[in-house]
Amino acid sequence: MVRRISSLREKVWLLAHDEQNDLRPLIDVRALGIGLAAATLTDLLLQDRIYVKHGLIHTNRERTGPAADPIATDILAAITEEPAPRIAEVVRGARVDLVDDGNNPYQRLHERTLAGLVAGGHLLEQHRRLRSTRYQLADSHLVTSIRADLRSQLVRHPRGKCDPAMDCLCALVLSLNLHSTMVFPFSTEEAEPILLDITGRIPARAGKDAPLTILPHLVQVVRYAVGDLATAAF
Repeated sequence: MVRRISSLREKVWLLAHDEQNDLRPLIDVRALGIGLAAATLTDLLLQDRIYVKHGLIHTNRERTGPAADPIATDILAAITEEPAPRIAEVVRGARVDLVDDGNNPYQRLHERTLAGLVAGGHLLEQHRRLRSTRYQLADSHLVTSIRADLRSQLVRHPRGKCDPAMDCLCALVLSLNLHSTMVFPFSTEEAEPILLDITGRIPARAGKDAPLTILPHLVQVVRYAVGDLATAAF
């Protein structure tokens, strides 16, 4: 049985790859890793497993047990075990130029998300002799449907119904500039202010002190972290 895609992290991964070209990345994989860390935090915010106060990430002790998937569970465990980390530290912890002893839960999210999509039956592996493994969608309409939902959200804004998960996906798309790789009924220049407005309205829609009020700040943290890649030494 194919597992339904519900995590924003997996949706961001799929949107960031070209399904017409062996699922090759559409953006810098280093930037995508940062975005996937932010998407995992957003999944945990939506599940009411964490909240951010004064820039520090805290776990909701009233909600126990594993998160919705192994990657989110590992990151939740790391947040629980450490003194409350700063949101910027977690996002920047996904940078591939940092030393990784193999135990950093914020790194290798690109590869781990890929493995999860294969295990869930969404991607098919094609092993080739003397060449790298190739991947393809098990359902050719999967990414198309995600993009269609995004287009609908933009077209209907601000009159569309409140959909916290979709609003958050719009915010993550904005943070990685993924809208520049998509075909919308708008140009990239026209889509950006709509995405900015959707992101800016998330706190009011979520309600005072709700976990999702941090989303606009999270978008800025991702943008700063991605911008730092331009001056990082590799």
